[in-house]
Amino acid sequence: MQIDEPEKRVTHPVYGAANGVTRLYGPNFTALGGAFVDVGNAYLQPPHQDIEPIPGQLLLFPSWLAHQAMPYDGENERLIISFNASVHATQGDQLHDYSAH
Repeated sequence: MQIDEPEKRVTHPVYGAANGVTRLYGPNFTALGGAFVDVGNAYLQPPHQDIEPIPGQLLLFPSWLAHQAMPYDGENERLIISFNASVHATQGDQLHDYSAH
């Protein structure tokens, strides 16, 4: 919802471009286990994707995906809203009946 403008945010002397980003870790991340990157595991790279924070942006991802809000330092406070959602058809799914009784 709120964060410094990108031009200002990325100039942080320590955090740089990672200042305030949301980092999503792919399923291959745990398979790497700190391994050295070489030709044999290059197909597993990159193990994460950084999503730049943009005011008003809605970022949706599956609940099983490991993620992290990277540290942020700036003039504006970082304000975010997070929530969990579950989408179901009116008739329910194969396991649950959501129709009105």
